[in-house]
Amino acid sequence: ASAAAGLGGWFTGRRPADPAARLVGRWNATLWQGERTQLVIETAPQGLRLTTEPIAIGERADWADYRRFWHERFGTPLEAVRYRGAGTLRADPGEAPQLTFVIQVHTVPEGSEPIDGGSLSATLAADGPRLDGTLWLNGAQAQQPVTLQRE
Repeated sequence: ASAAAGLGGWFTGRRPADPAARLVGRWNATLWQGERTQLVIETAPQGLRLTTEPIAIGERADWADYRRFWHERFGTPLEAVRYRGAGTLRADPGEAPQLTFVIQVHTVPEGSEPIDGGSLSATLAADGPRLDGTLWLNGAQAQQPVTLQRE
């Protein structure tokens, strides 16, 4: 109920007392290589956490080598992954809220260990319910722009 009240304040122009309340919920995300998915940001005991819906990779050329490796090693196809992360919120007075997440990439269905890691950093846009930032993946040793738009 407090998250809903906080979001209601955000959309009406009144700032909620808890900056995290403006960020929790579902977001339409554009992530790595333009992949589109739903992403959920939730409060957690140590800060924030995020989880994406499964992302289909079975037909993506940028995943072909890893899918082949996976099939050779485990004898099963790898068709989807999911991002999970634990993060923090920096909300200095007079500044746009900034999120920083340590990201893990998991297979779907999930195995015991993540297959990649990295970080996601984003800042709440001044013009509305949008987060803009970057996603760094360790396996690629590169970053790409990300956008999260409130669902």
